[in-house]
Amino acid sequence: MVRGLLICILLLSGVCHQTVALANAASVIAEDNKKRKAVEKKAKIGYYQIDNQIVANYDNETSRGKIGWVKMRIQLQLIDKEYTQKVWNHEPLIKDIIVKEMLKQEKEQVQTAEGQEAFRQTTAQKIKERLEQETGEPLIKDMLFTQFMWY
Repeated sequence: MVRGLLICILLLSGVCHQTVALANAASVIAEDNKKRKAVEKKAKIGYYQIDNQIVANYDNETSRGKIGWVKMRIQLQLIDKEYTQKVWNHEPLIKDIIVKEMLKQEKEQVQTAEGQEAFRQTTAQKIKERLEQETGEPLIKDMLFTQFMWY
């Protein structure tokens, strides 16, 4: 009887160790799945290069009637790389928003890093809002300058 009890205790302790080991393995697998999903979520982000450079005028009244212009190359950071075709379909609208926003800028805004950043943020927000009106989804996360030259 005592021997049978000892065997049961030993078997149960082995089962307990196996149960703990299985619980630890399940915890590790769950953590790995969380990390994998986070990486997959980040991998969804894509970029869309606006075709050609965008050249636009800006308000340059302080330069005695000279026209000021900016040459920009822009990439849009997409919320999901699957939106590439939708963004391509609306590229003329996006360019129009960029040009119209640049026309509102003054020389001092165009020629400073702070002014350029404010222009970028404002324009990105307007593009998001307009794309959401057109498609029902914002499509883009941000707008990036890959080139910005002014004269």
